[in-house]
Amino acid sequence: MFPKLFRRVLIVNIQGELKSSLTRQIQTGLDSVSKFTDVQLIAVHIDSKGQSNVQAKQITNALKKYSNQTGAPLYCFAGAHVLNSANIILTSGNKVFASQYSQLGDFGFTYDMYNAKEFIDKSGIQNLNLAQGAHKIRLNSLQSVKEEDLKWKLDYLYEKELDLKEQITLNRQDKFQEAGLSNDQVSKIFDNHNISVKDAIKYKYLFLLDRLVDQIGNIDQIVDQLYHGVKHQEIIQYKQRDLATFLFKYVSL
Repeated sequence: MFPKLFRRVLIVNIQGELKSSLTRQIQTGLDSVSKFTDVQLIAVHIDSKGQSNVQAKQITNALKKYSNQTGAPLYCFAGAHVLNSANIILTSGNKVFASQYSQLGDFGFTYDMYNAKEFIDKSGIQNLNLAQGAHKIRLNSLQSVKEEDLKWKLDYLYEKELDLKEQITLNRQDKFQEAGLSNDQVSKIFDNHNISVKDAIKYKYLFLLDRLVDQIGNIDQIVDQLYHGVKHQEIIQYKQRDLATFLFKYVSL
């Protein structure tokens, strides 16, 4: 056993698209924390549009595993935007926080494709595709789009959407059960494309918000309030992007 000499709040900043490189960076950061560190809290600040359920789950698993190993609670904080699969990470915390300027939601997936077949035909360029296997050529932008391929892609997007909603429901099932929500009522939460925290407060539809969030507050405010005097250790540095982001992080609330 290592003596715990340094009390710390770990700050994990999750920004941008959820990719495997980010997952590796988070895991490497957690592994690099000194064995002499007495981790008081794992505070995760999320400003992401998501995109990958797989990476969201892997990041969540890494954070929860580290929380179990250290005994430190996992608190998740919504930044300016927590969309799509990033909601999986947000709702995985022991407590979930959002600033009044946070935007949550986008519980679905899209796929963009540009079909260039007409342009290719007019240009006189001959297009030749060689493939081995019945479904090796699907949604090829240089060929006519087949209805069966469109259905296949739509079914895939629908499965990802169901997986996203199922994971969020599992993460917040205690809140849903506590409120006595039926399956239909839970579904209505996901029917809201985007949930603006500020609008939820203004127009009094907090029943949506408080099923996903435990408390209104930003990361600096809450951490200072609960762990005043404890030093912070950022395992992933916050990347300053623009004035609006700066104002959100340091001026909101």
